[in-house]
Amino acid sequence: MIMNIDHGKVIALLAWAKRNGISVSVKEEQLFLKVEKGKPVDAGLMDRIRALKEDIVHFLNSDAGNFKAINTAREKILPVHSTHTGNVPLSYEQERIWLIDRLRGSTDYHLPLVLRLKGRLNIAVLEKAINAIVDRHEVLRTVIREEDGIPCQHVMPKGKWKMSYHDDLAGADALKEFVSEFINQPFDLSNDSMLRSALLKEDDDSFLWVTVVHHIASDGWSFSVMVKEYAAFYTAYLQERDLKLPELEIQYADYAIWQRSRFDASKSGSRLLYWQDRLQGALPLELPTDYSRTSVMNIKGHSLHFTIDHKIQTALHRWSKQEETTLFMTLLAAFNVLLYRYSGQNDICVGTAVANRTQRATEALIGFFVNTLVLRNQLSDEMPFRQFLQQVKRHTIEAYEYQDVPFSKLVEHLSVGADPGRHPLFQVMFNLQNTPPVPEIELGEIRMEVEQIASTASKFDLSFDITETWNGLDVRVEYSVNLFTAGTINRMVAHYIRLLKSVVANPDEQVALLPMLEPEEENRILYDFNDTEHVFPAHRTIIGLFEEQVANDPDRVALVFKDNSFTNKEIDEQANRVAAYLIHHEKISKGDLVGIKLDRSEWLIMVMLGVLKAACVYVPVDTAYPQERIDYILQDSACKVLIDEDWLKVFKEQGPVYAGAGSVAVSKPEDLMYVMYTSGSTGKPKGVMVPHKGVVNRLQWMWTHYAFTSQDVILQKTTFTFDVSVWEIFMPLCWGAKMILCDKEDIASPPNLISLIEKHGVTCMHFVPGMLLTFIDFSFNDEGIAVQLKSLQKLITSGEALPVEVVRRWYDKVNIPIHNLYGPTEASVDVTYYATTKHDTRILIGRPVWNTQMYILDAANRLLPVGVPGEICIGGTGLAYGYWNKPALTAEKFIANPFKPGERIYKTGDAGRWLPDGNIEFLGRKDNQVKIRGYRIEPEEIESALLSHPAIGAAAVIARESNDLTKELVAYVVSQTAITATGIRDYLGKTLPAYMIPAYYVQLEQLPRTPNGKIDRKGLPDPQGQTLATGFRYEAPSNNIEEELVLIWKEVLGKDTIGIRDNFFGAGGNSLKLVKMVSMINKRFNENIPVVTAFTLPNIKALADYLYEHGKKEESSSVEDIERSITMMEDTIYLFNKNWNEG
Repeated sequence: MIMNIDHGKVIALLAWAKRNGISVSVKEEQLFLKVEKGKPVDAGLMDRIRALKEDIVHFLNSDAGNFKAINTAREKILPVHSTHTGNVPLSYEQERIWLIDRLRGSTDYHLPLVLRLKGRLNIAVLEKAINAIVDRHEVLRTVIREEDGIPCQHVMPKGKWKMSYHDDLAGADALKEFVSEFINQPFDLSNDSMLRSALLKEDDDSFLWVTVVHHIASDGWSFSVMVKEYAAFYTAYLQERDLKLPELEIQYADYAIWQRSRFDASKSGSRLLYWQDRLQGALPLELPTDYSRTSVMNIKGHSLHFTIDHKIQTALHRWSKQEETTLFMTLLAAFNVLLYRYSGQNDICVGTAVANRTQRATEALIGFFVNTLVLRNQLSDEMPFRQFLQQVKRHTIEAYEYQDVPFSKLVEHLSVGADPGRHPLFQVMFNLQNTPPVPEIELGEIRMEVEQIASTASKFDLSFDITETWNGLDVRVEYSVNLFTAGTINRMVAHYIRLLKSVVANPDEQVALLPMLEPEEENRILYDFNDTEHVFPAHRTIIGLFEEQVANDPDRVALVFKDNSFTNKEIDEQANRVAAYLIHHEKISKGDLVGIKLDRSEWLIMVMLGVLKAACVYVPVDTAYPQERIDYILQDSACKVLIDEDWLKVFKEQGPVYAGAGSVAVSKPEDLMYVMYTSGSTGKPKGVMVPHKGVVNRLQWMWTHYAFTSQDVILQKTTFTFDVSVWEIFMPLCWGAKMILCDKEDIASPPNLISLIEKHGVTCMHFVPGMLLTFIDFSFNDEGIAVQLKSLQKLITSGEALPVEVVRRWYDKVNIPIHNLYGPTEASVDVTYYATTKHDTRILIGRPVWNTQMYILDAANRLLPVGVPGEICIGGTGLAYGYWNKPALTAEKFIANPFKPGERIYKTGDAGRWLPDGNIEFLGRKDNQVKIRGYRIEPEEIESALLSHPAIGAAAVIARESNDLTKELVAYVVSQTAITATGIRDYLGKTLPAYMIPAYYVQLEQLPRTPNGKIDRKGLPDPQGQTLATGFRYEAPSNNIEEELVLIWKEVLGKDTIGIRDNFFGAGGNSLKLVKMVSMINKRFNENIPVVTAFTLPNIKALADYLYEHGKKEESSSVEDIERSITMMEDTIYLFNKNWNEG
């Protein structure tokens, strides 16, 4: 049994000992050291061995301690393939690419080399020289064919290779087009030579020589070998003499046989165990992308080139030497900081390529030797860069000790879950090139120069390749164009170079504080994007503005409810009576809080104005709230008065006594206007305090920006407990438009809303996106909808994320512009705005409104660059004062503005990022908060209510988007007794408002947890797919076809029991086993099922049905069919693996 020890440390220490001539062994729990004669003993090494003595003994005594591969010299590769019995296998690296080729093609694994040849060229000698190279290196004339579903190497005869020659391509464009097509022409791996070449004549003394080698037979190192040998052969043949190069000790097939033998199950345990320990629990890197990641990885790519100047290069070399690290380690450490700052993840895996030519016999050989290492490092905000560099150094050295473990073997061993949208284990590559460069060679009259080729593919999300030159560091960045724009890559490289400068200047700075932005970018974000200063009536209050409207146009109809109209004067008179009654009868004072709990009618509006005229603060209370919630709001706010229907009935009887009282109190712009309660994460709602001044700024901006006039008619339908109601009510009243107040029955009825729009000529209305979707679903089937909405000039949306599909469906029928606004309750309604168009591919929240500053900050409240996600923070005039009766929470959420001394910002908890044009993209919540139909909901509040149920021991609540783009709450509960959804709903209804009652309930044995013990919300099962949460039940075969398939699966998977509903990948299958399985099925049933079709048939039942229904019918698949098939199957794999783990 293996103790809980750090295998990486022990293995690295034993490797260190081996390099110093010390072999370590154990006998009867005693450690023995044998020192090579004449070797000095490193005192530091001996100290480390003593310190880890117990761990070393336990390791060497365990199954993991099969240390022969490390503790002795590596077994020499022998030339055995010519006498090898049986088929010659592929190397592990070759097998991985072969599988990729079978599934989607492998043009991204073409390695092109374009050389410009200047001088008098002997074409016959050129072709003879290349033929000599192909004959010398068997891998270039090796094809791959299947034997019983297993790929094998077959060496083709010598002397068959041909080069194509073209002298009829006129002009640079024709040459460029030919080169592109030649490079991207797919290889047939079962028939083609792995090297093809074409010579293109430009003129008598200038040629383009285009060579393409498939990566399955070559690597970057091989190109240097190839060019040097070409030069030698060409020179010799031109001089009509034979060339005797040193005989190759081995061929690539020998390496493949050696590698397979070396890494069989009995010999690779300790080396794989190191990687298992290092990579356990690693998560994908989530870099911010410009485009959404697709379900299947798209390899289309591009590359950009940059230079890090010689001054920085010299400084990096000097500092690396001082720290006893390599330049690669320093560059990699800074790259990790870049990824950390961009992604916000502190556990990062980066891939890097190693030549993997650890034996002399491989150095002169063409072949695919390069291997990929996964370098995993952890960062924290407080860690100094110098300390982090030492961690990178340690992990890199350890990884180099195990560089010969094939990457594909590692992926298989770690059982990495299938995600066809990502590269396994790492998504970003980083290399400092150490392969021999392709030289510029002069061959008598012929001079060769390497031509740069633009990349059109990217195997990874992002790849940095750095090459040292005399002038500095050349940086080539290859990136997926389906994820990133060139602008993003340019900014990322600029930030990387800035980080390198920062590292050299102050290596002891914490990694989170290393400057990454240049002053120009910082100024652009802080000042250009926030250039919002604007004059507004800052000395006025909402009531003052309303009374100004009354004085200017007392008889203008300002409010319509049902069939009744009310003028400014009528509204003002009633509001004055309410104010006077509150002051004289209720004895309230300026600044007191007054609760309003009324149904929708003209009295709701008049009472709100009356409370404000009394210089008091209104607290909206929904009549539909449960009594417990109402009681809490009234108790927490300490309202002096609650205006409800009973209060209103008494007032209507006594109100006339207070006629003509006029304004009896005066508010100031800085005074509170309302306290609005919103969901709280503690299980109780919290009251947000908003002053007049911020509301006046927000409404004046809206009136001006959208060019409202007194002719506008605004539909008021939002509940007054939601802050959208503030502009719907007070903008028309205080700036002079007409308000149509919806009756309660009209709000959720699309036909009634359309009737109101047509009847009153409504010009502006608001929808929460979820309600807009309902309106579209109901109304837009009517071809006359455009006519019915002809009066509508603008539609405002806010309250939750606006799906682009909803916008498209709107514009399909009408041309009325949608304006998407954003703002939390903690600000004065909205703080940003965005004008949508029918061409939008994503809906943004836009730019800040007047006198408002928007910031995207990291966890330490530092400015983030354009494109990098962080927390949306708000500053400026519209900010709320904080939370009523909650000074600690106010201090936590409303903090000092880091960029404007003396001011504050509000930390929204929303995630977003700046785009290059100054718009903000909303990316969701940083925490678990959600919005349903515009209501802000803290799932913790619902979970708290669920946990108070006597039968529920654990609970989690999330929002899920359904197929129709709407969101619903789903509750997951753990209970030892049988409970019903109806019973839970009834229980929750006693304390929570209706909009917080979950739509779906799922009972689990336990909630899924992350490694650190938190609820794994992403791992909660789909409520519509309960069977996935518990795995698959055994079902026996029911016919001959199913029985035959079970036998095949048993052989392929090595399992005794296979049910017809078992998932192939969930039962231990992988891509290679799938190929073998298909081969066996085709042979047994005389069928020709394509591998890609088998991907869509995840179990024996599906396969048997396919065989029965299709018989011997030939099938063909287009590229689109292949991608769709892979997507379907990989989704099945993902869901199965996810739910298997939960079960």
